[in-house]
Amino acid sequence: MTVVYQRARWLDRLIHAAVYGVVLLMPFSVLYKLSEPLRPGQVELYVTPGLELADIPVAVLLLLVVLERWLQRRRGASFARKRLVFARLVLLLGVLGVVSAFGAQLPVLAVYTALRWLLAGVVLWAMVQARVAPRRIAYVLALGLCVHVVIALLQVWNGAPLGLPGELALRPGRRSASIVRLGDEMWLRGYGLTFHPNALGGYLAVALTLLLPLLSSRSARVLWGVLSIGLVATLSRSAVLALLLVVPLLAWSLRRADPRRPSISRRSLVVFGCLAALAIAAFWKPIVVRLDPLIVQLGIGQGEAVGSEQGSLEGRREMNAAAIAMIAKHPFLGVGAGNFPIAMPAIANLRPQYVHNIPLLLGAEVGVAGLLIWLAIAVWAGVVLTRGAANVWLSAAAAASWVIVIIGLFDCYPWSLNAGRLLTVTVLALMESAAQSSHPLHNQPANEWKTENRKPEM
Repeated sequence: MTVVYQRARWLDRLIHAAVYGVVLLMPFSVLYKLSEPLRPGQVELYVTPGLELADIPVAVLLLLVVLERWLQRRRGASFARKRLVFARLVLLLGVLGVVSAFGAQLPVLAVYTALRWLLAGVVLWAMVQARVAPRRIAYVLALGLCVHVVIALLQVWNGAPLGLPGELALRPGRRSASIVRLGDEMWLRGYGLTFHPNALGGYLAVALTLLLPLLSSRSARVLWGVLSIGLVATLSRSAVLALLLVVPLLAWSLRRADPRRPSISRRSLVVFGCLAALAIAAFWKPIVVRLDPLIVQLGIGQGEAVGSEQGSLEGRREMNAAAIAMIAKHPFLGVGAGNFPIAMPAIANLRPQYVHNIPLLLGAEVGVAGLLIWLAIAVWAGVVLTRGAANVWLSAAAAASWVIVIIGLFDCYPWSLNAGRLLTVTVLALMESAAQSSHPLHNQPANEWKTENRKPEM
């Protein structure tokens, strides 16, 4: 007879609390340095080994999941061995990162970065083992981001950082400050307490996507409105583009996954359209400036504003060309995990930073194999989304994954920053969990494991 294992209530609560802690703290990029920067002249967060706030709940979560496995084995209970495809792919990226250290200009940085990648894969595995309902993760993520939205709006209104602990926003006029300029006018983009407005925009886009299946709830609609306003304050083009492309597909997929509630899709589209119209009306000036290529074609605006935004786009194209050159020169080992900013000055006359394209970044740092792994993740998520899943949360998680994939074509933070990697693996963990759930709405209690001896409910 198979021994039925049921997670103790105290352990279940602790594991869930650890997951919530990871979700709440992962947007922060506050770093406790463990050493001096490994290479001067670089962005410190890129080249400095250290601990971040989210590392605390991550460590607690891993210890609790290992403890649960030990208790399970001690009681002689069996458990289903699950094929966690995404976890294996992320761990494989970590292995490639370790191997890439043999050809890296800065091997220590490559090893440290690879260890971070491996940790991300382990976190993905632990989140699947935690068995937290996706709706709870969606709510916790959205509630936590409301704090960042309020701070971002105050930053935009103040036109400068607020001086809060952990705030990484830069004052207008400082190098690398995220501003939108039109003549003598300057708008500071909303950072919240994240590393960059684009990073906050990506988090908000993912949270908005995960909230779509919950829009029948009034609280979810309120959260959706607040986060949408925050997304506009970031003025993140990639995040908005990802939402515009993914929301219609997800609305269609949700209708197929749960035909009993077809109003969800209509309500999602109506709310999204109304908020978009209000946001454009309130922030039309900086929005117009951010759409610089269209501005040039229509003859709206000129001079410094156009030059600033056009310079950003030109820099991205030059970094993409540099990444392609690195892949051609180092197709197997790459230049080393985390070493792209180190290798870039030898190829392009640009300020050292990561290429703003994740497939090219992985291909340049760990070889063509890394690029193919990222494409495999994107293809699987895309197939699930476009075919329409039989599970609401599988559809939502696949859509959130594609939000990250689209953003990854224009920004690198979903993989280059630890905060972005944790967001990425959290979404992938939701896909893994939803794919393994037999219930269409994934409402099975988190502390129950099915066995052959369990009697069916009447």
